[in-house]
Amino acid sequence: MKRLKNDKSFQHVYLIDKKDYKNLNYIKEKFPKKNIYNIEAPYGPINFIIRTIKDSILKIKNKSLIILALPTPKQEIIAAYISNIHENYKIVCIGGALDFESKKLKIPNFFSGYFESIWRLKYEPFRRLNRLLLSIIIALKRWIYHEYKNF
Repeated sequence: MKRLKNDKSFQHVYLIDKKDYKNLNYIKEKFPKKNIYNIEAPYGPINFIIRTIKDSILKIKNKSLIILALPTPKQEIIAAYISNIHENYKIVCIGGALDFESKKLKIPNFFSGYFESIWRLKYEPFRRLNRLLLSIIIALKRWIYHEYKNF
């Protein structure tokens, strides 16, 4: 997230996540003078999330940066869905990184850097490992079958 630059290639920033004001304020500070929109994604199965945010996704303007701060693999599935609708955009899947960047969550100093993933496994390790494996399988499948327009 720190390497993401505020440049002229996009005028609008869409944050797709749970509604969280710390995250939204962080995005507003990171991208001053840009039009910031928050698309609230509910908790639930992927089909429910897509049904809920579909109208908002269809209204995304060209030359936009789309930031997905959802759990893996949901953010990758929604990114693929959006990439099949829109062509002139940038999509960044950041998952829970936004919570850390906006200072909503803080990693203990010992675990920062390479050990961060170990610290994250502390919370729901089976679900996290399952999501990681499923995300890798989905990405490989989409890459092999050319399901991404702009991979």
